[in-house]
Amino acid sequence: MLTDLTVIYVAGGRSLNERTVVIENGIITAIGADGSVIRTADRLIDAPGSSWAFAVEATSEAEIRAEVARQAAAGADFVKLYSQLAPDLIAAAVEEAHARGLRVIGHVGRTTWGEAIDRGSDALAHSFVHGFAHSAVPVEDSARFAEFFQPNPAFDPALFADWDATIDFSAARFRQLSEQLAQRLVALDPTLVLAEAVAWGDDAATFARLEAQLDAIPHAFPHPYSAAWTPAQRQAARAAFPKFLDAIRIFHERGVLLTAGTDLQNPWMTPGVSFHRELELLVEAVSRPPTSSGSHRGMAPKCCASWTRPARSRSARRRTA
Repeated sequence: MLTDLTVIYVAGGRSLNERTVVIENGIITAIGADGSVIRTADRLIDAPGSSWAFAVEATSEAEIRAEVARQAAAGADFVKLYSQLAPDLIAAAVEEAHARGLRVIGHVGRTTWGEAIDRGSDALAHSFVHGFAHSAVPVEDSARFAEFFQPNPAFDPALFADWDATIDFSAARFRQLSEQLAQRLVALDPTLVLAEAVAWGDDAATFARLEAQLDAIPHAFPHPYSAAWTPAQRQAARAAFPKFLDAIRIFHERGVLLTAGTDLQNPWMTPGVSFHRELELLVEAVSRPPTSSGSHRGMAPKCCASWTRPARSRSARRRTA
């Protein structure tokens, strides 16, 4: 794999030293010791109460602008925005980052995907209930699923069955989301392997297939992100999983730029093994037979391109699209 690998993104950075840490851990020793192929975010930026102790917590537009400016001056390659940030803080961070030539990737939740795109985000990370699920339901159901994202203390896995019954790929909101992603050239990294690991978090075969027991970072069983779910909730998550694959297929058909990633260093994301499984799941997703509610072919599919081009303003990106 190393002979064809061109760029590694470290999007959940604790600091810019991640560029050195990854190399010292031996993950990419065959690529070169200067870190030239690694694109790294500085510390992720979140609102108070973040799930991660290493996050920078911002409470105002002034604070988030100052943090983005600090990261740009420190040499960050892009900015990572996190799940509890509200739309106004997302907008301020994106504006500041673009003014300094940096692109922005978001694992959003308090802000929906559509809101993040409207505010100029260049890329979105994850799918499943890590930002996608509540962003795609019909508008009339959005209040009911407003907290249906992780990480989020108010997340309720009992909603999986309701979400499965509610999601409608022919509804206006999902069509609009597809158009936003495609027309504004937003890169989407679905990390389906992480979603699978969470949904099958009590399954010994999944744990073994991902070789989590062999990873240098010890990983718990069952998966900690779903360890508190009941058996019925896990079953509902697994039953809904094909809908998430259908969504990726439809995005692909509609010209959304898909990239491949695993959210390395999260539980069960063994280097190499998890990436290969992500590629398998992407192939499975885009190869699924069309459904009457989801099939649409309007733009040429895009997959696995890079978003290393310089940041542009939202108006410039709209003109290009």
